[in-house]
Amino acid sequence: MLFSKVTLFKKTFHLRELLKFHFINKLINETNNVFTKRLVSLRFLTTSFSLIELIRYIKTYYLLNSAIALVVFFALFSCATYNNSSYFTDSSNKTIQQQFNPNFVLVQLPNDSVEIHFEIALNELLFSNKGGGSYRTRLYFFWKIFETAEGKTLQQQDSTILTIPKPENNASHVYSSFKLKLPTSNSCFLALRTTDINRRSNHYYNTPIYKGTAKKYSQYFFIKRDNETPLVKPYCSTDEAIRVTAPNLNSRKLYVFEIEPTNQIAKEPYNTTAYSSLVKLKNVRIILEDPVYKEYRFKMNKTQITLLTGDTINPEGYCLFQFPKGYPKLSNYKDLINSLAYISTKTELSQLQFSKNKRADFEKFWESLAGNQERAKTLIKQYHSRVEKANTYFTSYKEGWKTDRGMILIIFGQPENISRNAKYETWSYGKGDNTVLLSFTFEKIPNRLSNNDYVLIRNANYRTIWNTAISTWRSGRYFIF
Repeated sequence: MLFSKVTLFKKTFHLRELLKFHFINKLINETNNVFTKRLVSLRFLTTSFSLIELIRYIKTYYLLNSAIALVVFFALFSCATYNNSSYFTDSSNKTIQQQFNPNFVLVQLPNDSVEIHFEIALNELLFSNKGGGSYRTRLYFFWKIFETAEGKTLQQQDSTILTIPKPENNASHVYSSFKLKLPTSNSCFLALRTTDINRRSNHYYNTPIYKGTAKKYSQYFFIKRDNETPLVKPYCSTDEAIRVTAPNLNSRKLYVFEIEPTNQIAKEPYNTTAYSSLVKLKNVRIILEDPVYKEYRFKMNKTQITLLTGDTINPEGYCLFQFPKGYPKLSNYKDLINSLAYISTKTELSQLQFSKNKRADFEKFWESLAGNQERAKTLIKQYHSRVEKANTYFTSYKEGWKTDRGMILIIFGQPENISRNAKYETWSYGKGDNTVLLSFTFEKIPNRLSNNDYVLIRNANYRTIWNTAISTWRSGRYFIF
């Protein structure tokens, strides 16, 4: 039972907070398949409040009035585990898909403040001119700040609404930002829900906020392109002009380390070879701060990994990656062929990589597995949608499909359940009576290039299920556990 009784004290809650609890409680009682009926006794105070605030929370209630929204809401803000990857768990840790996909970047400011910049594709938002005027979308942001990722100690919760006009040019995305004041000078954990009010869809984003450690530097950099749009993903193009501001960086020099990347892909889950990140320093550039604009300006070289830092002794900072054009989607046949490494033989992969007509031979490879063209199209779509999802959520110092979590997602599909803590993440596969038939545990590895580096704890016992899964793919069927 998530709620049994809520006691509200007159002196500590404003009317708007009472309204929040009222609508949430009403929702619980209207969807009573899971939760026990237990009315909340609310005594409304004679307090000055605005009609806008009242309407705002009434609308929020209606947005949440669905079983899916309810389940995800309590999962993310009430459970003991939080999720930083593509799948979000309900109260039983069952995985749930996002309803739309904004991208966020968090920048720490002086005086324990945070600025959250975001990017959302236009085709994922609903713009309306209801009431007259120009077309616009309204986004509702609700956040909670916890002491740790386990979510046991709530330090702050608040919300805001942004109204964003539809761009008049040929823009494909909208960009905006909002600020929040942290309740502590120590490291904490942010859980953020974004709601498209017009479309009634939700997105959940969770991230640690680092304070007092070297890792804080990654959140002290704000990067923009020349057109002033924020770089919300750590991907950029060769020769792209970059503008960097670092409000809390106590240096007027920016050190740009160029790092030799690894092309190593994940090994089979039964292969117990020792883990190595295999990254090497190639070069370092020193960029001086522009005294007028208070920012660092430079162009990217062809190096695939670039580390920005203000400290050469203990270089922790912000990593920029240069991946193929269109990333996280793979669009050229060279990259599409390379991602077949998990289900092709070494001979097949080599022949495809050195083929003079990569497109034709790529299609022939899939047709040879599927037996016909139509089935081949289905396999290609399923396999490479998993590759794209792996790239979207598991990219670290290498492409997401090359990582251990990427490999497991591509071959075995989405897990039924995910549980995690500060050091480990466990994926469980199995249906019916909550019986776990297969599980994979990933250990978080300290890596100065990425905070998203997880390594599978391998075991020789995985050999049989791995061979079964690969055999299924090579028999013309995509594997679902």
